[in-house]
Amino acid sequence: MKNKNKIPLIVICILDGWGIAPLSEGNAISQADTNNFDKLIADYPVCTLKASGSSIGLSKNQAGNCEIGHYCLGTSRKWPMNTVNNASSTLCGCLRQAGYKLSYLSDSEKIAYITYFLNGGVDQLVEEAEIIISPSPRVDNYKEAPELALAGLYKYAKKAIKQRAQNAIIANFSNLDLVARTGSLTASIKSTEIIDGMIGDLAGLVSDKKGILAIVADHGNAEAMIDPATGAINDATTDNPVPFIIAGQEFLGRNIGWQDVAGNDLSVLKPIGSLLDFTPTILDLLDINKPAVMEGKNLINKK
Repeated sequence: MKNKNKIPLIVICILDGWGIAPLSEGNAISQADTNNFDKLIADYPVCTLKASGSSIGLSKNQAGNCEIGHYCLGTSRKWPMNTVNNASSTLCGCLRQAGYKLSYLSDSEKIAYITYFLNGGVDQLVEEAEIIISPSPRVDNYKEAPELALAGLYKYAKKAIKQRAQNAIIANFSNLDLVARTGSLTASIKSTEIIDGMIGDLAGLVSDKKGILAIVADHGNAEAMIDPATGAINDATTDNPVPFIIAGQEFLGRNIGWQDVAGNDLSVLKPIGSLLDFTPTILDLLDINKPAVMEGKNLINKK
């Protein structure tokens, strides 16, 4: 699909805690102003993925979490963490072998999720990878700072995309999950809107460079912050599906075999795969062969 003589820019944004559920009083995401996210849904291929239970190696209906979610996204293998033989059999390893220069972006609290768990639990950084850590704010409660470290991460991402010093950027935006864990619906709505603004800016920058922007989440949280049965605050992760969007100039107006969405309600979509299918799909987009050890499948229908 790509010109193999030129390595395309790939930017992967993992939206920690961004799950999919119908509109409700406890759904901070559906109550937020998400014009940019909604536009991406309308203009580009989008689907939902299972991020919990047996689909990722857990017991039935068991909620996912950050460790397992990132592991499954990066390795295309089910939990428990049957450590991958080597770094080359992960998303990041495959990118590196194909000639990509990687950058990992995260706040200081959750850097391990994209440098350790995403790489299959191998405590070994991919050669020549650049790690950018934006300090998490020092506050008593993250509801006091719903933007967390996003400003610093976005500043670097913008610079990296424009200069093309690195051509594979993997960013973990964890503020929504961290804020949702405080139980503050108001702060979670604000956090969602801050992420949405950043997503819109990134989409424009990546498009200008004729690159690919892949948006996914590791598990749900902020979409179900009130227990409908009791009315009590729920600050735990959920068993809801997560979004997967592929944006880029060549995908504008296409669904690549995925279901079109009427409006902006992703909860009407039935998941077409799980977190295990994320990496095989990304590798196919970039014309990189999937290692045999990966259990997931490519979700793109090229017909």
